Amino acid sequence: YMRGSNKLKVVSWACEIPDRARVQQKRKALRTGLGFRETDRVLVFFGRIHSMKRPIETLRLVAGHGARNLKLLVIGPDDDISRPQMEAEALALRWNGIRVIGPVFGDEKYEYLGIADAYISLSHRENFNYSLAEAMAVGLPPILSPGNDLGWDFADENFSWQLKTDEPAEARAAIHDFLTVPVEELVRRGAAAREWVRCNLSLDRLGARLNSLVPTKSVAAGRIDSTGKFAR
Repeated sequence: YMRGSNKLKVVSWACEIPDRARVQQKRKALRTGLGFRETDRVLVFFGRIHSMKRPIETLRLVAGHGARNLKLLVIGPDDDISRPQMEAEALALRWNGIRVIGPVFGDEKYEYLGIADAYISLSHRENFNYSLAEAMAVGLPPILSPGNDLGWDFADENFSWQLKTDEPAEARAAIHDFLTVPVEELVRRGAAAREWVRCNLSLDRLGARLNSLVPTKSVAAGRIDSTGKFAR
């Protein structure tokens, strides 16, 4: 949004906050169906399987760690990289810790996100980051490359692994930390991520921010109500 000659303001779009209790109810059955144990640590790649998002590099880093309880769940549609290519790469690495399930929507999307213990994006560039917001709303702490714009909004909040470079060594260290922190710390990070979304990306918050950009006389005229919703 731009008003005047040199005023620019970014307003993040709102994100649905799913019922975490319902998501958790599905977790065990979905994990079992995919061959994940409850003691496994599962990272989720969530989005188009596109080279810009570096899914192959993510797979290689996760597989290369060598821990038997470290797994990778890939949720999203094929793009310039396909599901068979991801699975072939894992086979070439002699690693069976990946599950690629394609796109999911609606409540099922949140249920499958709830399988994971953290979200990972090593993308070169993510301007909108909606999939990140949805994962955090489920309660997943994120591992983020510097190309994830939204990540810098909460880089100092102590629940994410915010990488400063695209160097593989830095990503490996974050993955290792995710794998080895106590369960209680993962839970704390996930709860903090969900709370950040609730406080900053809820529909009410979006309405308030939109309302702040509209001159007071527009509110008085009835074109936008006090919560930022536009009148028909």
